[in-house]
Amino acid sequence: MVQTLSTKFLTKFIEKHALSQEVKKTIKTWYAPIAEQIALHQNRTKEPLVIGINGCQGSGKSTLTDFLNQYLRMYFGLNVVSISLDDYYLSAFEREELATHIHPLLGTRGVPGTHKIDQLDHDLAALTRKTLKRPLFIRRFNKAIDNPFPSDKWTKVTSAPDVIILEGWCVGLNAEPQDALKTPINALEAIEDPNGTWREYVNNQLKGAYQNVFERVDRWIMLKAPSFDVVAQWRKEQEAKLRLQQDKLPTNKIMSEQEIERFVLFFERLTRVGLVDFSQTTDITLHLNETREIVNVTGRFKQLCFPEKLAVFTDLDGTLLDHYSYEFQPAKVSVFLCYELGFPIIPCTSKTFKEIIAIRTQLGLGTPFIVENGAAVFLPKKWLKENVIETKDLIEFGEFYIKEFGQPRSFWLNQLKQYANDFAHLYKGFAQMTNSELAELTGLSEKDAEKAKLRHYSEPLHWLGDACQKKAFIKRMRENGATIIEGGRFLHVCGDESKGVALNWLFNLIKHELPGDWLSVALGDSENDSAMLEQADIAVQIKSMTHPFITLERSKGVMRSTMPGPTGWHEVMMQLISELDNHHIERIKSIPNHPLKEKHYG
Repeated sequence: MVQTLSTKFLTKFIEKHALSQEVKKTIKTWYAPIAEQIALHQNRTKEPLVIGINGCQGSGKSTLTDFLNQYLRMYFGLNVVSISLDDYYLSAFEREELATHIHPLLGTRGVPGTHKIDQLDHDLAALTRKTLKRPLFIRRFNKAIDNPFPSDKWTKVTSAPDVIILEGWCVGLNAEPQDALKTPINALEAIEDPNGTWREYVNNQLKGAYQNVFERVDRWIMLKAPSFDVVAQWRKEQEAKLRLQQDKLPTNKIMSEQEIERFVLFFERLTRVGLVDFSQTTDITLHLNETREIVNVTGRFKQLCFPEKLAVFTDLDGTLLDHYSYEFQPAKVSVFLCYELGFPIIPCTSKTFKEIIAIRTQLGLGTPFIVENGAAVFLPKKWLKENVIETKDLIEFGEFYIKEFGQPRSFWLNQLKQYANDFAHLYKGFAQMTNSELAELTGLSEKDAEKAKLRHYSEPLHWLGDACQKKAFIKRMRENGATIIEGGRFLHVCGDESKGVALNWLFNLIKHELPGDWLSVALGDSENDSAMLEQADIAVQIKSMTHPFITLERSKGVMRSTMPGPTGWHEVMMQLISELDNHHIERIKSIPNHPLKEKHYG
């Protein structure tokens, strides 16, 4: 995944932004690795990623944004949309209206309350959908004339982006406590806002619609100035660049040095808040010195776009368990690593409750599990803290809560009898088989075959007819409300529940109730795994020993193993874990004789 920046690309980029040659080191050392982490993330997921970049005036937000935009497009083929908060400034006339009716200081652009923030929220909502229903036009603001560009100069977006970058001096900041507004912090506030009307209005605006925008951001980067004292000088350098770039346009809106010194006072309060508070919460903070050189980095630099936690939803037969032997030994190390990292392994299978209870003991799992192709989720009471979930829609069952999605098995047996009696000679259901017959078909022991027969929500069928007869049978049952799922060995007659629906319900519960930044991973090898593979953030197709890879509708965020069964499971999970945090693997490898056989991976 790591790319090598070409000298030609760097030279053109530096010339475009009139940067010094020293910036090459910054780009290679910091900016390029950030871009590569973003690209790696987007190679693993189907969802768009929203990156927020915060920094005071002149800190280099636009340079970083433009680099990420160009690098991700040219080197990784990603569709990137970059948005500046500045482009959503109200027009000079609109701000004059605010100045007349609320406070004169609102005639100057910059602070919260002087943007079309609802429009920005609307545009971000549209961009983060999976598809764009119609082209979207992103506003552009001409600072040289202090008004928006004509709409025909706006940026046209015709397809859903992979990455959205939002940059601005106050993006991500929280409003101040009311008491903090009482005392002016500079001459502008003391002389021109003695009653605090302006700063209270700004603070209330930041507390409201701006937070709706900031909540859409997935990852935060901050370019942190050494102090507010450098802002005026940086802003003067920025204005000098603007003057050179806009020399063919009216210059009456380009500020003099004295005007800049007054202008930055508008931003001082919130900039100081950001330097103290916001830098403690960002994913990456790039600490700058007076010459904007990066002198330190804090946060998750190497894991910018990866989550802290993976929720691992896995099929069993042919995936985590060998198709023939039902062993999981080749995946034992990666199962152990998931336990060490706190990544819950959640079986999502066609198997029954009784079967999974036995397998959980074998694997050492104490996590929730999904039975009979998504018909029900079993939640161990001890797994979640007490009283963290609403139990009114759940069934209490011993040490578990059950969330049901499917009809009882008796319903489907009746449907078969009522609507497919003329096909009865072409299949044999589990209800008709003896334990020994099922054991012979599956390779299970008779004891395990008995557990497999104890179904609650579906009826698996061993098909005896030909492909044409099967097609006719499936059509008949679907016309009468059944869903037919083709697994590795059997046809499963059930309702419209699916592994995907169950995965979504449980993953939403995990994200809501358990601390951490979560990503869902689904691993499967058969057609009956397709629903969960479509829904998860990362879809992992495990190579099958009996059939080719299934076709998925999605193209993003899909991985394929080169090996079958638990060997392929281990191969892909080790790849994901190493990309997430390689030092954990090295740490585990250094443990002599770690107790894999005795460890419980709950």
